[in-house]
Amino acid sequence: MQSREEDGAPEENIGPLVTRNVFIDTQTYREVEFDTRHPTITALFEHIGTDTLRLHTTDITLRECLRHVGALTEGLARELGKTAGLATKWRGRIPAHSQEMPEVPTGIDHSAWSKTYFSAFRAALKTHGAREHAAASQDPVPIFRAYFDRHPPFDEKKKPKEFPDAFVIAALVNWCEDNDTSMYVVTRDGGMRRAALASGRLVPLETLAELLSSATREHSPDVEAAVDLVVGASTFAGELAGLVDEHLGDVGIVYYGDLADGDIESAQAAGDAKEIGWTVISAADDRFGVIVDFVQPVLARVDFEDRELAFYDKEDDSYFGAESATAELEADVEVRMFVEIAASGEVVRSEMLGGDLDFHDPTGPY
Repeated sequence: MQSREEDGAPEENIGPLVTRNVFIDTQTYREVEFDTRHPTITALFEHIGTDTLRLHTTDITLRECLRHVGALTEGLARELGKTAGLATKWRGRIPAHSQEMPEVPTGIDHSAWSKTYFSAFRAALKTHGAREHAAASQDPVPIFRAYFDRHPPFDEKKKPKEFPDAFVIAALVNWCEDNDTSMYVVTRDGGMRRAALASGRLVPLETLAELLSSATREHSPDVEAAVDLVVGASTFAGELAGLVDEHLGDVGIVYYGDLADGDIESAQAAGDAKEIGWTVISAADDRFGVIVDFVQPVLARVDFEDRELAFYDKEDDSYFGAESATAELEADVEVRMFVEIAASGEVVRSEMLGGDLDFHDPTGPY
């Protein structure tokens, strides 16, 4: 656990990332007024864009954000009303020159503004790949047990607001357990931080600045050397090929080539990965999170329209007499993947990064 001063962690006590997964509590977003152009949020999005971090949120968190956004827009409506009243008063004092005073809105539909503002905020999170977890549907029995036993976040004052936090923590812990991984929880709420720490899966941080600082820290030479041994092993290229086969159903693979209406019906790895490059993202408890970029030979079955004997109708812009056909092609595909690796070399978990894979027909101009 990183030690902290009153206003945040001392710079020298902030280490590199121990996981790339991060959940951000409502209050942290509230501090920047849900402005996704704020420099701190922009920096967060930049790290997400390089796959260094992966953002998580929950349905409960988003509902809380909507409520806070509503309060902000309601406050804006009140301030605009006051300003409009003052402008009207001053126009009355100088009626001959009232047109020189700029118009001030007399009010806004703060409910509509609230929904629009929140929709833009949520859309920005989705654009940056935020995974939304269903906290409200978690099993309440363990949560009530924690409440009666005074376990975090119920270990101090009994406040109703602790129940939403408890459901959020449960959703995050369950996801981490299902995926055998861990996650940062960024929150200033003491009870929520204690609950995160007690979970054994969640890593509490008080501020987003701490997380961003960790994301820029380099890992020690010992960590780099340990990962180098794993990635450099003769068996690792074959493991990557197996992982590609495992995840091909999770992503699309798009055909580029001369075959008309070419569409990849199925694909599989065709040999070991090659040209392997890697970057350490996180390290904790003899487990390393690594982004691996490599080239994977892929054998694909491509369905296409054979137009060799067909004729083209210019008026209808279509081919008549074309037949359905299939071809098997092999090409090198660029792959980006995140893997968590044990010090023993075992791949604990993995996921594809970067969206659809591009399959360029080796016989075509692509």
